[in-house]
Amino acid sequence: MKRFNDPILVSILTKIRKQNGCKLTSEEWEALASTNLTTMSQEQKQVRLSNTELWYQAGLTWAIVSMAQAIRSRLSAEHSKSTLYFVPAEDYVLDRPHQLSQEDVAQEVMRHPNMNDTGRLPSVAMLHIGMEIRLTMKVEPPEAVNDCTGVVLGFDLHPEDAAIATEHEPYRILRHLPNAVLVRLDECSTEFLPPVACALHVATGARHDCKHCDFRPGCLAAEPQLSIRSFKIPIVMPDNTTYEVRVQRKQLPLTIKTASTLQTLQGTTAEPGLIFHWTFPRFYSEEMRWLATYVALSRPPSLAQFLSVDMPPTLRSILEGGPPEGIISRFNEMFAENEQFTAEKAKEMLQTLGWEST
Repeated sequence: MKRFNDPILVSILTKIRKQNGCKLTSEEWEALASTNLTTMSQEQKQVRLSNTELWYQAGLTWAIVSMAQAIRSRLSAEHSKSTLYFVPAEDYVLDRPHQLSQEDVAQEVMRHPNMNDTGRLPSVAMLHIGMEIRLTMKVEPPEAVNDCTGVVLGFDLHPEDAAIATEHEPYRILRHLPNAVLVRLDECSTEFLPPVACALHVATGARHDCKHCDFRPGCLAAEPQLSIRSFKIPIVMPDNTTYEVRVQRKQLPLTIKTASTLQTLQGTTAEPGLIFHWTFPRFYSEEMRWLATYVALSRPPSLAQFLSVDMPPTLRSILEGGPPEGIISRFNEMFAENEQFTAEKAKEMLQTLGWEST
């Protein structure tokens, strides 16, 4: 409720919610339109994108999100001056047609961006020590579940990868899945791992949960997971013949926190900022476009912390048209009774307290 510090953004969000619509002022529209990277010169883009390495980047399609994951992971590693580990998944093809080579299938499966299809496991996990991550699968329920966030503390590499590790490489492509990635979850006090106390605590026998200890509450070892069920990948041949193959994937259930679908960001304050891709899927209805617009604009605290990519020419009409009738009717169905009940109770309390005139 108190995330916003920009009166222009607050005014835009107020107007978009008004039934039957409300016109934006020239100042309001120009302030929003000025966030559109697509219309900027290369020099302007460089200026606006400076110091955005740790910003969120979101979109409405997995093709955009998979691109954002790669961009955010690289920038995060460069910002922290840490080695970025590339971890390819192990994909098991269950029914490869004889017409398709193993290489053809492997490339198509790895290219598939939709993590909803792949059991929420990425084709390539990109991680570094200090990276803020989110879990993509249940690891240790009930605390360590989908979309829990945390930070990477270290890697338990496969012996063959550990044997050739060198310090200060900008990136490394691992030949094998790590045994585990050590992660500390945000706002979690559960002790998932046995403590490894610091020298001070070994000497004194004191508790181990201090900043000098290796394992503190909230730390867990995220191991590679096998997708719960197989998923289908369509493969189109040069002659337009299409085959479907079933695949199971084994991968680390981790991805960078700051690259996601817009749906994942609901309830999040996008600080230090948000880069949003406005490409609407073809199947998006008028109601879904309005909702996506409202959610996107209500994530950052100010327009200074918001950048747009491919802002659609219809955006102003979406903003000024107000919520579609379908949304209004569904809200009334869901909340009208509660609104009436709340209003009556509030009136009773005002009378009880003698505040009728205030």
